[in-house]
Amino acid sequence: MVFLHGGEYNAASVATTREYPFAAKSGEPAGNYPVRTGFSFTQADSGSNGYYVNWKAFPGETPVITSGQTIAGWELHDAQRRIYRAAVAPGMEFRQLYVNGVRAVRARTEAEPAGLGFIKETGFSSSEQWLAALKEQERIEMVLQAHWCNHRALVQNGRDVLAAQPAAWTHMVDTGLPSVTGPEMFKYLENAYEFLDQPGEFYWSQAESAVYYIPRADQDMASAEAVVPSVDELLTVAGGSLDETAHHLRFEGLTFEYSTWMRPSYAGYHVNQSN
Repeated sequence: MVFLHGGEYNAASVATTREYPFAAKSGEPAGNYPVRTGFSFTQADSGSNGYYVNWKAFPGETPVITSGQTIAGWELHDAQRRIYRAAVAPGMEFRQLYVNGVRAVRARTEAEPAGLGFIKETGFSSSEQWLAALKEQERIEMVLQAHWCNHRALVQNGRDVLAAQPAAWTHMVDTGLPSVTGPEMFKYLENAYEFLDQPGEFYWSQAESAVYYIPRADQDMASAEAVVPSVDELLTVAGGSLDETAHHLRFEGLTFEYSTWMRPSYAGYHVNQSN
């Protein structure tokens, strides 16, 4: 029996990173995306002789397994639009922000760009001229809905053609029934500073190592608690092989909070019928 006292056990303090490959529909390698893992249990941590190793909350206490990192030092950046700014550590990556426990929304447009045309080979065309002026275009995502599936494609450029990252796009237009087949499946653009226009929206600028946020009516950024997750997997249990499994482990009374999933920021996200 291993008792954990109340308080936070931050997975970021022991995190390791491994690279996962992603490929185009043809199978051609297209790159890698990182997965950060916090606490890891292997076959070496297993119980033996039929006995379990129990990791348990100390009676009356609440241990929290987290990867949350507090973002402080908020300053008013744009008074007219009520946008606040705070610096984050260089190299930090996240897709979520929680302010006073409420998840913020990534900055997005209200709808799809005007004058959309569908180009199966590359993405979409658009008559919107303002797209060309957007900063950090390579981090903008197209959010699409094909039948019951939601897809995300990274924008390669946003000029007269909204070209999608090829690796994800080749899957989206060739996955059977949930394939993207026309501009009516385009829902909105997400993740640009220029899209900030609603309370509760945020934007993380990788180039500036900064996060921007429009607080909700009941939030005072001088005292608000802002937290971002920093690992994809808070805790994993994995053996070395089918013959060397992790087993007889039990976790009781533990709270898990604040994890992220960074794959869409590198490879987009496509869904098919067999998922």
